Amino acid sequence: MEPTPSSDTALFKARVRQRGPGTSHRFAYLVVGLVILGVVGWFVGRPAYKRIKEKRAVMLIEDAQALADKGKYAEAAKMLRTASGLAPTHPKVLRISSRLNAKSGSANGLITMQALVRSGAATWQDRLDYIQMALDFNRVDLSGAEIANIFKTNRTDPAFLRLMVRHFQALGDPDKAIMVAGEWLQKEPTKPEAELTLGMLLAGSQDPGYRDRAQRLLMALAVGKSPQRNEAVDALARMPDLPRGETQLLLKALAERTNSQTEMANLRLRLEPGDRPKIIEEIVGLIQGTTNTQELLRYATWLRDNGEVMRIPDLLTEERVLGNPPLLTARLEALILADRVNEVLPYLQMQDPPVEPYLQHCLNALAAEKQNKNFLVRTHFDSALAAAGNDYRKVLAIAAYAEKMGQPMAAVAAYQRLMQYPPLTVPAGRQIMRLVGPQDDIFTIRDTLKKLSAFMPQDDSLYLGAAYASFLIGESTPEVRATLARRAKKAPDEQLYPLVMALGQLKAGNNAEALTLIESVKTDWETQEPRWIAVYAAILGANQQREAARLMAQKVDTSKLKGAELELIKPWLPK
Repeated sequence: MEPTPSSDTALFKARVRQRGPGTSHRFAYLVVGLVILGVVGWFVGRPAYKRIKEKRAVMLIEDAQALADKGKYAEAAKMLRTASGLAPTHPKVLRISSRLNAKSGSANGLITMQALVRSGAATWQDRLDYIQMALDFNRVDLSGAEIANIFKTNRTDPAFLRLMVRHFQALGDPDKAIMVAGEWLQKEPTKPEAELTLGMLLAGSQDPGYRDRAQRLLMALAVGKSPQRNEAVDALARMPDLPRGETQLLLKALAERTNSQTEMANLRLRLEPGDRPKIIEEIVGLIQGTTNTQELLRYATWLRDNGEVMRIPDLLTEERVLGNPPLLTARLEALILADRVNEVLPYLQMQDPPVEPYLQHCLNALAAEKQNKNFLVRTHFDSALAAAGNDYRKVLAIAAYAEKMGQPMAAVAAYQRLMQYPPLTVPAGRQIMRLVGPQDDIFTIRDTLKKLSAFMPQDDSLYLGAAYASFLIGESTPEVRATLARRAKKAPDEQLYPLVMALGQLKAGNNAEALTLIESVKTDWETQEPRWIAVYAAILGANQQREAARLMAQKVDTSKLKGAELELIKPWLPK
């Protein structure tokens, strides 16, 4: 039946009657209730769920630690990943996962501990562990920043002092390392590790008083029973000025150890130089009596270092070194040093050499030097670097080889490549500074200090050094001068700031400002470093105080100046 208008109207009215007047209100109440439930779930349910996840993560990370302690590292790693996924910022998860990663040698341990320290939830031990991990990975930029934070409030904890010593050693600052090691030993006067650390630092000093104290500290350890005994013996054996009685005691201590034949040979040569032929024959006998590669290399190196390189090719024969690249390399090097280059040339020209390609290029450099083809030496070292690629161990070996050959700039090129790796930035930069100092290469000094300062921006000495080198070559930008002024306000007791700033103003043509700055420094100009006396003389001259400039310039020991420093006072030196 077709619907009619009257029937439609009746149906509509029936539906209205069924809904009733309160139906729409009940629907609104339902919506409001659902909204309230949602809000409550959001503000109550989410935190509760988070707590459940955190509790589960803590249980998992504790189980992971227990498994790792039992040597079940694969299972521990799985639990660690699950725990980190559940509660990535929970302090206990960060703490344990950091230590587990560090045990496996993973840099993730350092990254995780850094997150814990930055979260503000780190304990005192966490902060010490963070510094320790940073130093283990040679990240002195990270260890330095945290040490600076702790130093403001607490520098008396022996564990912290120990880490400070390591940090300054890594920076190549022996004076500060000695100072802090002394504080550490005062805090723990009977701790063998503290005695060994200070003793070894003092042994590296040129100060006779320091070296005498080093001998006393190390000898007490060498004749004792502590775990540091062997290290003390080795350190004393490297000291050439050891008295005869102490040297004889060392020989007895070394005789109780295995694999100390070369160290004993060195001490015996020191005690009885006339026994040299006998001692050499004993080392030759050791080479003939072993097949151990490491022992053979150690004995061959001893012969080379003691002027017996001619003996090595007959001991490391071609048949003996066949299929052993390290021994073959030692034989080839000995042949070159023994002026038997022609026997080596076939190996040096091979496209697929039986030694490492980078070492083939190093040997080519040595052969070129022996053949008086010095113009080829640097080319061969560049080829060695290309063959080494990004393998930092090979690049380090190239640097050492170049230094051994007396090729400092080839070594600098290797260290410059190493500076791009954060764990090696500071050690490599320190080596570059050591090598380029005698070369008077102010541009390389500037570039190296800039990189080091960018890597460790909190270090005032690096920024000052970079600014000083830049000013010397005429680069005095307003930005650098402004930054120096800002940093100087934070370090009012640092005298180098006004001195460097004065040079910057001089190079910028602001002569009056330069004079005001340098005369603000309270110092004895009779005993000041020659470079600063030269800067003062140049500033006096620029301010038309000619006679004063000449008198000041006469106080300068010009032999201690770099070329760019000498240029500052040339107009005021006697013609």
